[in-house]
Amino acid sequence: MKYILLTTGLLLQSLNSLAQIEKVKIENTKNCLSANAATKSEELSAEFIGFRNTPGIDPKWQPNLSLKISRNESEDNALLEKIKKLQNQLKFQGASKAASAGSENGGAAGEPILGTNFNGIDNSGTNQPLDNTIAISNNGYILTCVNSKVEYRSSSGAVLYSQSLSNFINDVNLSTNLCDPKVLYDSGADRFIFFCQTCDGIASTSKIIVGFSLSNNPNSGFYFYKLTGNPLNDNSWFDYPKMAVTTNELIITGNLFGSNGGSFKQAVIYQIPKNPGFSGANLNFQFWTNISGTPFTLLPVSNGQQGNYGPGVYLVSTDAVTTGSTKINLYDLTNEMSAPNEQLMRYSITTPTYKTGGDAGQSGNSKLLNTGDCRALDGFYLNGIIHFVFHSDIGNGYNGINYNRLNVASGTNVSSTFGAAGSYDYCFPAVASAASTPNNKTVIISFSRSSVNSYPEIRAVSCDDNMNWSNSTSVKQGASFISYSWSSTPTERWGDYSGICRKYNASPPEVWAAGDYANSQHYWGQWIAQLTVPPFIGIKENTTDISQTTVYPNPVTDTYKLEFELKTRQTLQINLYDVQGKLIKELYNGLASQGVNVFTFNKANLSSGVYFLSITSNSHTLKNEKIIID
Repeated sequence: MKYILLTTGLLLQSLNSLAQIEKVKIENTKNCLSANAATKSEELSAEFIGFRNTPGIDPKWQPNLSLKISRNESEDNALLEKIKKLQNQLKFQGASKAASAGSENGGAAGEPILGTNFNGIDNSGTNQPLDNTIAISNNGYILTCVNSKVEYRSSSGAVLYSQSLSNFINDVNLSTNLCDPKVLYDSGADRFIFFCQTCDGIASTSKIIVGFSLSNNPNSGFYFYKLTGNPLNDNSWFDYPKMAVTTNELIITGNLFGSNGGSFKQAVIYQIPKNPGFSGANLNFQFWTNISGTPFTLLPVSNGQQGNYGPGVYLVSTDAVTTGSTKINLYDLTNEMSAPNEQLMRYSITTPTYKTGGDAGQSGNSKLLNTGDCRALDGFYLNGIIHFVFHSDIGNGYNGINYNRLNVASGTNVSSTFGAAGSYDYCFPAVASAASTPNNKTVIISFSRSSVNSYPEIRAVSCDDNMNWSNSTSVKQGASFISYSWSSTPTERWGDYSGICRKYNASPPEVWAAGDYANSQHYWGQWIAQLTVPPFIGIKENTTDISQTTVYPNPVTDTYKLEFELKTRQTLQINLYDVQGKLIKELYNGLASQGVNVFTFNKANLSSGVYFLSITSNSHTLKNEKIIID
C-alpha cells in the first residue's frame, strides 16, 4: 500500500510540474518595504486523522445537529463599531435618506446569463452566517459547504451526498463545533481540497482540518489531517481562513485571536506540500508569523484558469480593513517550503481611497445586516494580474463592489467600484475569470444585495476586458427579511463569504456561484447557480486588421449601420447571435474592400432585446458589437 501511495504522489508531482505556469518577475522594486517580511517556522508534522468516506445522511429526512453560531471579529471591534455608527447615521438619518435613489453604474458590458440554478444546502436556520463555499471539477461534480454541512451535487442539482461537518470528518478527538468551511478544486491535480476549523474560540482546542480527495469524484473519499490553530503556543486561536493552491503546495491563511474573547493578534500563513496529502502520506508543513504590515486577512490567490502557477504564491491584503486606506499590500512568497532561499516579500501598492461603509437595511425588519469591514474577500491570479474584490463605501455610507486588477510586474493597481449608492448595499463579492484566454481580463462577480425596500438577495455582474461594467443579473431574489430570534447581536449576521468557482474546462467559459438569500422562513438559504458571460464578451478581438469602428444608431430604431475600416482586402463573415449565443442569422459571407466599409441590415425580423454582431475573418474574431433592439 505504501508503494502505491508513493507512486500516486510521484505521478501527481510529475503532472503538476508539467502544468506549472511561471510567476512573473516583480520589476518595480521601489514599492518593496520588506525583503524578509515574516518569521518562518521549523517544519512540523500534521496529525493524520485517516481516510474517511463516511456514509451520508438520508436526503429525504435531512437530519442535522449543530451548534448555533453567531460571532464576528474584526481588526479592531470597538473602532469598527464607532465607524459603523457614524456611517449608519449618515445613511439612514442624514441627507442621503431623502435623496433620490441611486442606480447601478453599469450597462456598457453584457450582463451575466443565469443558467442552471437550484436550492443549495438547507441548514434549517441553525447557523449564521452561512459562509458559502463551492468548487466544481472538470467532470462536473460540485462540492459545496455552509457552516454546518457539506454536500456533493451533480451539475443538475441532484444531491449525491449530505453530511454534517463533524460526521464528515469523523474524529472523536475533535470539537463538534466546526465552522468556516472552505473548498477548492485543484485543476492541476484534478482533485478537491476541503478545509474547516474548530470554532470554540479557545486556544487549547483550536485546530484546522484539511482534507484531500482521493480522486476527482468526491464520493471516493478524503484523506484528513489536523494542524494546530495555536501555532506559536501563545494562547491564540485561528479564524477567518483563506485558501489557495500552487503547483506543489496548499496555502492557508487566517487570523489569530486571543483565547476566550481576546482581540486580534496577527495573521498567519500555513505552507503545506499538497502531494503527500493527495496520497495519504506523512504531511509536514511550516508557518509564517510576525508578518510585516500587520495584515488582517491575507488573501492568497490560485491561478484563475486551468493549471497552477509557481513556485511560491502571491497574497494581497487591504492595508487598514477598519478605517480604510490608499494602499494595498502585495506579498510574494518567493519559493516552496523545500527551498533554502525562500522569503516573504512585502510591497506597498497605491490605490484609490477606500473605507468601511455602514450596515445594510432590509425590508420588513428594522434590524440591520452586518456588512463587516473592507478586508480582501476573494481573488485569483492570471497572466501577471491579481484580480481581487472586497466591498467598501461608495457614497453616503452605502457599500459597493471594489474590484481590483493589480499588475504584479509593474506594482500598479487599477480599481473600479460598482453599486447604487443611495439605494442598495452590495456586499461579500466573489470573483472568477470568465474569459476564454489568459490574456483577456473579463470576470464574473457574484455578490449579496439588500436595501430598506428589498429583501436580501443574490446577484451577479460582469466586468469586461476594458473594465466596463454590465448591469447586474438577479440570481435569487429574497423571499422575506432575516430574523434570528435567538441572536442577541445588535445586527443580523450576513456573509461572511460568497462562494465562486470557474469550471476550468468549460467552453464557452462558465462560473458556478453559491450565495445566501433570505428565505420565506426568515433565515439564510443557499442558492447555487451557473453563470456565463454573453457570447464573445470574454473573447479577445484581433484589432490588427480593423479600426475606427462606429455603430449607429444603438439602440436600433429601424436600420442598423456599422462603419469600420479594414487595413487589407479580405473575406469577412458577419453573423448575428442572441444573448444566449445562438446563431440567429448569417448576414454576410464575402469579400470586403480595403478602407472604410459600411454594413447595414434591417431590424424588421427581430424582436426587442439584446443581440451580438460578430465579424470574423479566417476564424479570427475582428469585432464583436452589442446591439439593442427597441
